[in-house]
Amino acid sequence: MKLPLLFFFILINIQCHSQSVKLLTKELILLESSEAWPHISRWNKLTDDYLHLEDLSFYAVTYQSDSNIVSGLVVEPKREGEFPLVIFNRGGNRDWAKLDVMTVITATSKVAHSGYSIFASNYRENDEYGGTEINDVLNLISVSNEFDKVDTSRIGMIGWSRGAMMNFLALKKSKRITTAIMINGAPNLFKILDRRPALEESVFMKYIPNYATNRENALIERSPFFWPEQLNKTSSIYLISGKQDRFVDYHQSVGMAQKLDSIGYENKLSLFDTDHSFRGKKEELNRSIIKWLDSKLKDSSNMRVAITIDDVPNSKLFDSEKNSRLLYKLDSISVPVAIFINEGLIFKGDTIAHKELLESWISKDFVTCGNHTYGHSRYSEASFEDFTKDISKGLLLSDSITEIYNKDVSYFRFPYNDLGKDSLQHMIISSYLKQNNFIVAPFTIESSDWMFNYVYSHYLNSGDSIRAREIGQLYITETLKLFEFYDSLSITHYQKHSDQIYLCHDNRINRDYLAQLINELKTRQYTFISLNEAMEDDIYKQDDIYFEKWGISWFYRWIKNPNARKNAMKNEPDLEEIYTIYKTILANKKE
Repeated sequence: MKLPLLFFFILINIQCHSQSVKLLTKELILLESSEAWPHISRWNKLTDDYLHLEDLSFYAVTYQSDSNIVSGLVVEPKREGEFPLVIFNRGGNRDWAKLDVMTVITATSKVAHSGYSIFASNYRENDEYGGTEINDVLNLISVSNEFDKVDTSRIGMIGWSRGAMMNFLALKKSKRITTAIMINGAPNLFKILDRRPALEESVFMKYIPNYATNRENALIERSPFFWPEQLNKTSSIYLISGKQDRFVDYHQSVGMAQKLDSIGYENKLSLFDTDHSFRGKKEELNRSIIKWLDSKLKDSSNMRVAITIDDVPNSKLFDSEKNSRLLYKLDSISVPVAIFINEGLIFKGDTIAHKELLESWISKDFVTCGNHTYGHSRYSEASFEDFTKDISKGLLLSDSITEIYNKDVSYFRFPYNDLGKDSLQHMIISSYLKQNNFIVAPFTIESSDWMFNYVYSHYLNSGDSIRAREIGQLYITETLKLFEFYDSLSITHYQKHSDQIYLCHDNRINRDYLAQLINELKTRQYTFISLNEAMEDDIYKQDDIYFEKWGISWFYRWIKNPNARKNAMKNEPDLEEIYTIYKTILANKKE
């Protein structure tokens, strides 16, 4: 009888364990009926800042975790697909700072919109502030299996304040977490008590079991600063802190980063000039979080970009032998480019030398050719007849030279990317270009290199080479930020790293810094492709539905809702620093 009895107890144990995690209820939340609606709407419609919520589904859930019934919230994209699981761990304790719809909107909706399934727990009622409720966090992984869109092979965590401690405890207990982001965390609870001694009586003594008789061990068990070697070594950590946080000293994150460095644990530290709630820095914080999660949970091996160069040839950039130094550098690093030829430049000065300069560009195998008109006129300000004549005139030399090298001029780029002042003008020129076998060359990224070039040239001409170098480095830094932004925009709207098209010019700053920019992009895993290859991406098969004259990115032109377009543009990293310098130089010259 002993063997059957033993089998019976084993079977009971297995059944109990299998029932320790179970989704009990799942209820779709209608935002219009939620407590968040007055904060995110106006005139009963979502405000511009919250238009992205239209693309998300929100659920209230309850689930069984051990012997407890725990509540939580889920946010996931409405679109089809499987999205990496991100567990959000809230701050506070018990009913203090309890999760609600507005909390998850503020803290996680931008992340969810970029292609993640967010699951968040309110922890069990008998919260031990870093005790058994860690099971409620890890059990969300099993709960997420009840949702069709979740990919649990890729799991990240975001923890805010006390939630950062939950992240560390999860990394200690589980090997399934790929990466964790700790925001304004306190990895050493002894130090938090030095700053906020009232917490001992109001939280620690009330919620941590046996705290009075086991104080030191209880604090150490909840302070990862003392046991970093126990963290899952295959994971990674991103520490983020506000330098004005009056609740948690940001030096705690600095110290934890140093501790992780000392044991060779992969980590990154970012400090923001803001407070505990990240006032005024939420968009920047969201971009940092999404960038980190994308790098750890999404495939970045297919990031590709085509380099396109307008206003070729620039006769002012001759070397001593009347060759283009920009072309020479591009040739040496073997990167395909597309050039947009402005033939009117050839007839300014030494026409023969300028024609030879153009031919040196066209002769290169890695160069694709496009028409940029003869006189670089604005289409919105020209008559249809004058503008089409300018297009034809821009082919007088290009056609004959490209024929020599078995090429053609099949692409057309509008000067200033001005496609017309309204939909009618836009339609008329589009029809003309199609009839003449031109393909309109779009772009997704443009960093106002013309403005950087103006400032850069000013300092070079003034003999201030040090300041010129600073502007060159600023050009690199700000352009890389724009690459990050537009790639995140691609992930948000198309759930992939779309092939980007970068627009720049044949000018002095690119002569000296484009090669460096390309090398920086290579270190960020970008592959360089031809314009033809980039145009094969399905995103470029969309209709351009923007009908004003301003030369905005095609990412914006594809957004149907004007308010959504405006909102996306508002989040773009600004170029305020270079713009201010540019305006100052212009003003001084006028004086």
